[in-house]
Amino acid sequence: DAQESRGLGDVYKRQIVGREILPVCSPRLIPGGCGAPQDVLAYPLLHHTSALEGWRDWFEQAGCDTRRSLEGARFDQYALLSQAAAAGFGVALIPRCLIEDELRDGKLAVAIQLPIRARMGYYLCYPDQKANLPTLQAFRTWLMEVSRAAEPQPQEAASPQ
Repeated sequence: DAQESRGLGDVYKRQIVGREILPVCSPRLIPGGCGAPQDVLAYPLLHHTSALEGWRDWFEQAGCDTRRSLEGARFDQYALLSQAAAAGFGVALIPRCLIEDELRDGKLAVAIQLPIRARMGYYLCYPDQKANLPTLQAFRTWLMEVSRAAEPQPQEAASPQ
């Protein structure tokens, strides 16, 4: 009766996590991190194939030229993207919720403290007519508590329960 989904959201969806995107890399690639957003361009940019606009959005929000934002290797899985970044192949934009362990363990480091809000995230989806099912309500409550611990929820993403 419910599923996790990655999308833009609508009346049948509740945003869970995945909107905070960080530029990350191997700690050995950029010891101490970048001093300014444009410094990231000195390194290869790594992309996820479903979020090719990510670097353009990041450079735009940082006030930088976006012409080189599509350069670099592309990966179709975030696991591969984080492994490439950890191996020193470049700087990747990855949702924080997917790399908490790698950040904590020192396999990845934040290249510059300039996270952005992604256009998309992960959502709990359910038909409106099922919203009052006790099992769905219990699951939704638990999932929202767990997700709040991982990433603060923006007010505009929550829909009425």
